[in-house]
Amino acid sequence: MPDVFEAQAREHRQLFLDEALHAARALGLPPAPTDVSAPRLEILHAALALGGYPPAGPFPEPALPARLALAHALRRGGASHPPSRAYYDHLDACAEGIAHELARSLPAASRVLDAGCGTGAYGRAYTQAHPGALVEFLDTAEALAVALPAVAPPHLRHAADLLAPHALPGPFDLILLANVVHLLPRDALPRLAQKLRAALRPGGLLVVKDVDAGTEVGALFNLSLLAFTPGDGMPVEAELTRVLEAAGFEVSVQRGLSLSPSSLVWRAVALR
Repeated sequence: MPDVFEAQAREHRQLFLDEALHAARALGLPPAPTDVSAPRLEILHAALALGGYPPAGPFPEPALPARLALAHALRRGGASHPPSRAYYDHLDACAEGIAHELARSLPAASRVLDAGCGTGAYGRAYTQAHPGALVEFLDTAEALAVALPAVAPPHLRHAADLLAPHALPGPFDLILLANVVHLLPRDALPRLAQKLRAALRPGGLLVVKDVDAGTEVGALFNLSLLAFTPGDGMPVEAELTRVLEAAGFEVSVQRGLSLSPSSLVWRAVALR
């Protein structure tokens, strides 16, 4: 099964391109509206470029009416809806093969944190690839109640908000952050990177897997994020790399997985 990014872009490409046109017209582009943040405007222009529309326009009216109220979401942030069990089941199915591919590529570690774990697909795959590891799963209480009500001993669950000011448990040898960054506010990423660095032992590894915002799939997925989440979408590769380096990591980036060609994998080693 394709990653959630590829599946959404493949099924709804024309819808997202039409919605980008509707939003451009509603916002009165090309003058940059003062009530839309620069990251959100960049995502809109990236989607418009896929349809062959330059920043200066013109932006023709699509044949179908708008469905997503994207212009409002660009100004105010998209609506946040509590995920359902069916939604998590869909994410789990999309992640199954990809999580195992990633886990097999990672070194063995004794203590591992699956941060923002959702259904725990990536941490679960790691336990199967590396049976000696103790994996701890962390997400909000609301997410765990729906997506991961229990884990098999000796593995542990932690109910906590990644962006809350309290420290994480630790120290860990490895932290997995899979398909989480695209849901977070951009201005929270430096603080989160520092928090994850503090939870790793020196020389420990942070692995961030997420969509490549520089691809067509990433551009369309980012547009959907603006419509359906309150955040600013996924940053481009260089931006997240700078954030991680500033937090005290040595970073390398893998472009694509065989089962998820529109993904990037950041491997960030905690400097001593």
